[in-house]
Amino acid sequence: MSPPEHDHDHVHDHSHQEHGHDYVQANKDHHNQHGHAHSHSNSPLNNFLAESVADSVLEIADFDENATTLLDFACGSGLVSQRLAPHCKRIVGVDLSQAMVDHFNQLVADHGIEKEEMVAIQRDELKDDENELDGELFDVVLCAQAYHHIPDVDAVTLALSRRVKPQGKLIVIDLDSTSGFADWRNRVSKESAEKYKKVVAHKNGFAPEELISSFEKTGRFSSVTTEVTLTTSLRQLAEIKGPNNWAEGMQKPDEGEKESKKDLEIRHLAWIGVKK
Repeated sequence: MSPPEHDHDHVHDHSHQEHGHDYVQANKDHHNQHGHAHSHSNSPLNNFLAESVADSVLEIADFDENATTLLDFACGSGLVSQRLAPHCKRIVGVDLSQAMVDHFNQLVADHGIEKEEMVAIQRDELKDDENELDGELFDVVLCAQAYHHIPDVDAVTLALSRRVKPQGKLIVIDLDSTSGFADWRNRVSKESAEKYKKVVAHKNGFAPEELISSFEKTGRFSSVTTEVTLTTSLRQLAEIKGPNNWAEGMQKPDEGEKESKKDLEIRHLAWIGVKK
């Protein structure tokens, strides 16, 4: 399968109301705004991060372009899927934003790829139900850079685990909350939480044991491991020139900030579950 041109996936939340706030609807409204899917597509930073995710996934799982099927959960407009497309027989993307799904599918159509090979569908959530997605199971189920926007990760992990074939892999890639930058944000920074709390739930990543526990609770994996997929810093990310570089803005000091955050380590992990 030949990939479409690169685009960008986005923050995502498959959840219901929390403390009276409907995150699903707020997140859908945010990402359905006109031009939102396109606004990220020209960002060199977003492309860099997606490239890191795709490279890591290709090392973690065995891919056969004539056989491997992939579920990309919280796919956005498909930046990671597009990079994995040459290595897959079939890709199904799932996202709660119809605008993102439409953008994903338009890129696929523009490149002459059949829907049977690569398609995105809109879902507010996936259920832990054998009939979900018409009962289709996948060799690889991936969720990249979205878990930190999901209030109930146990429920999502359970639903995703059901979609994995026996001996297949569930791969979650997200920020390691024990890294220097994540720890700093947990202790000091309130800006991001205040800015986005009406759009998405937000955590500054997960400690390794947190998601290992979430995987193990499903009872469906023969092994659960972690590995580092990317180590960088805010300064390094901000140096990637181009539009829509959110790292540039995050370098600015918060009110009353006494610590420098620019060179604190940003570390991403992959949590990998092998299905029984």
